[in-house]
Amino acid sequence: MLRAFGILARFRFLRGSRFDLFGYSQERKMERGLIEAYFENVTALTRNLTRENYALALEIVEVPITIRGYGHVKVESVKMAEERLQQLLSRWPIAADEVAA
Repeated sequence: MLRAFGILARFRFLRGSRFDLFGYSQERKMERGLIEAYFENVTALTRNLTRENYALALEIVEVPITIRGYGHVKVESVKMAEERLQQLLSRWPIAADEVAA
């Protein structure tokens, strides 16, 4: 098994390319979507960031840290994180639709 991991490590340069065989899984697609949504959220939050809402902004950008696991565990973790994100966004002083959920 260690030999197989050694071989896979040599093909690290393929990650993220169209030749990344593992990149086509639903889990990887979900992860890439989460990354895009995170950057969109940070961009939207910084547009309206003030001293008064700074602590709330920190809570919002830290939500992805709670996502853990693999497979069905990760899917459940993402659902919980999205619920938490919606709760926090409802407290944000701008329209929640300006921030990607």
